[in-house]
Amino acid sequence: MIIPFRPCLSTSAPFSPFRPIPGSSTSISLDVPIKRGMGSIAAPRIPVIRTLPQLRRWRQEARERKLEVGVVPTMGALHEGHLNLVRASMTRHPLTVMTLFVNPMQFAPTEDLSSYPRQLDRDLSLLSTTLPSLSTSSSSSTNPSRSVRGLGISEHESFRPNPPQSPTAVESPLVVFAPSPEVMYPLKGELQDLGRHKGVSVDVKGWAEVMEGASRPQFFKGVATVCTKLFNAVEPDHAYFGQKDIQQALLLKIMVQDLLLSHPTSSNLHILPTTRAPSGLALSSRNAYLSKFELLVAPVLHRALSSAVDLYNSTTTSLSNEENQVTGEDLVASATRAILDEQERLLSASEDDGGGVELRLDYVEVFDKHTFEPVRGKVGTGREMVVAGAVWVGTTRLIDNLLIGWEVD
Repeated sequence: MIIPFRPCLSTSAPFSPFRPIPGSSTSISLDVPIKRGMGSIAAPRIPVIRTLPQLRRWRQEARERKLEVGVVPTMGALHEGHLNLVRASMTRHPLTVMTLFVNPMQFAPTEDLSSYPRQLDRDLSLLSTTLPSLSTSSSSSTNPSRSVRGLGISEHESFRPNPPQSPTAVESPLVVFAPSPEVMYPLKGELQDLGRHKGVSVDVKGWAEVMEGASRPQFFKGVATVCTKLFNAVEPDHAYFGQKDIQQALLLKIMVQDLLLSHPTSSNLHILPTTRAPSGLALSSRNAYLSKFELLVAPVLHRALSSAVDLYNSTTTSLSNEENQVTGEDLVASATRAILDEQERLLSASEDDGGGVELRLDYVEVFDKHTFEPVRGKVGTGREMVVAGAVWVGTTRLIDNLLIGWEVD
């Protein structure tokens, strides 16, 4: 049974220690037993950490207790795809940090930074549904997170006297790190117009300029910079990203390898499958921008990419490698044709079938998983590739991808 929580988000209450822990001057208890009939269920709160000192005290205590930490970087506006990443991390590790930060550096001055949804209360409510059901019958010996006492630190908790210890009190296996721009970019200054930016930035040259990087030239520099900062702040043992942003996730694996990062290593940066709506549309925070009629059109991108994968599969299963003459150009053309066919359909469709919705193709590409080089000429078999694309549906830009010859975690 999941017990909903009520996060205390007042910033007017002073941050005060609740229960001291060894080596730390501040800590907040997460013990909130709730009576239900004959037994009691402990409802862990999700602490919201705002500052680096708080986060580092929490991380040091976890390290001293030899507890692995997973991280799920997000910009908020959570959906089921984000929650699946959190669930995977909590299943595999005693502790998980979800970072929630709308990163200005990955938005060009003409992009939607100001309108990007910021919904902390809603996000915390959704996150509470990922917490495990914990009852009096549970044994702390079988749930590592239950024995972790005093790790929660939240500046939003007001001071309360130290309550008596409850045998059913538990600790949240999940915390949220929601820093301000001043915490993430202490040098301040310009963050969107990178021509005027002063300070450190991370640029994965040779991988960051193609496809998404060509359409959004500063995007990957912003992503690489903020993720390096988040990895330095959280020092996660493992990190989790979704396949929908496949170029981003693969680029970050390259980045942590090239920067010799140990938290996480490249092999511990995990990519999990895209979560989709029944229509096939990849879940995305930007889907909230779509009207009900645009939602009818948006799944075309997934159908287009699927047509390219179907073409590849049909030729590789019916022909030998020597006979298989399908090319990268053929795969791109198949997906592109599906988009163009939908554009033509919309011209005569009724409003209830998406008529009047503007659909524009940004790009379709087939690229090598390791080099990001476009695949051209005869494809053959045994190659690890990605077929990816982006379209505009109305004023909303959507991306998606499918894999050929390999799978994510």
